[in-house]
Amino acid sequence: MLLSRAPQNWDCNIESNAFFRNCNNTDIPPGFSEISATIDLNGDNCNINTRTSNVLQTLWNEVKSASLSTPNYDNTKIKNFGIMAYGATTGFACSYNKACSNKLICLYNKAPQNNQPLYVSGSNCASSNCPQGSTCEDNLCKLTAGYTQATDTLPKPMCSVNKTDGMTYEMQMTAVNMVNYYRRLLGSGWAKDKGGYAPIGRKMLPLKYECDLLGFYAKALADKCVVPTKPAASNWVLTSYKVNNVNVDPKAVLEEALRTWGDESKKANIQEIGEGVFYEGEVLSEASDWAKMTTERVSFVGCSVKKCEAEGFTLVVCHYFGIFTYGDSLYSVGQPCAGCAKVNRKCDNALGGGLCIPK
Repeated sequence: MLLSRAPQNWDCNIESNAFFRNCNNTDIPPGFSEISATIDLNGDNCNINTRTSNVLQTLWNEVKSASLSTPNYDNTKIKNFGIMAYGATTGFACSYNKACSNKLICLYNKAPQNNQPLYVSGSNCASSNCPQGSTCEDNLCKLTAGYTQATDTLPKPMCSVNKTDGMTYEMQMTAVNMVNYYRRLLGSGWAKDKGGYAPIGRKMLPLKYECDLLGFYAKALADKCVVPTKPAASNWVLTSYKVNNVNVDPKAVLEEALRTWGDESKKANIQEIGEGVFYEGEVLSEASDWAKMTTERVSFVGCSVKKCEAEGFTLVVCHYFGIFTYGDSLYSVGQPCAGCAKVNRKCDNALGGGLCIPK
């Protein structure tokens, strides 16, 4: 029986690493370990929870054919069980992707060493037997300070050396993908406004993520733990969002901020004036952050999230590269992708349309 064993926590950053490894063979960080097996993803009535559980149970059952009177790791007999049961592991996640693989991959933030103990054996855990910084709870040694999401997962954030926005790669991709989702809605005619649907943007380009300037200086503003009112540069625009809670997942707060900004269009009567939509009226008063997200005038986005422990809130700050002011045109109106050819681009019809992508 395990005497001192830490509970394993689902880690979204590790999940992202597993997902990219499944499709792109992305590396795993030093000190991590991996298990994998084929998973059946076919059928109209696929219960993925049951199928995943069955695969993991099969890997765990390796222990039934081994003697663990001395619970040492043997990578030839109990490779998968050993990784799953390793006492030092605190974070893990699994992922699959039907589009490119028939494998379930699980990554763990610790790796057992061959012929070394997997765990300390005994009757059951007690707080006195748990490692420093943990207490016994439900027969597991739970971290007193709580689990912190891994920061060494791959791919690495899209930042140069000595530059950081404080975000993981998954958070960066979440930011740019959600921004482009709302741009796609506008470019395909599905962006809702107060009266129905906003006029269609005929020349909507997808934004790219930029860490070294936009994200870096978003972090500089967020780190002050004061809701900013001005961007860090005069040719950028700024959005910010505050949640009065620090016991939150930074990625979840980022998603909440982006949804809040993207849904602002529903509060405004967005009117076409002379084949354009302008930064004035209810667009300005009710949907300012939505306008910054979707205007043709911006080309890059960079964000940061800061937990302000002393102040008791979590702050999201995003910069967009581009500038506009009261009365400026935000975007040109017309049929979806009608303006793509003029900028030597094509419509991304395979992905749902609405955005002008490189040919």
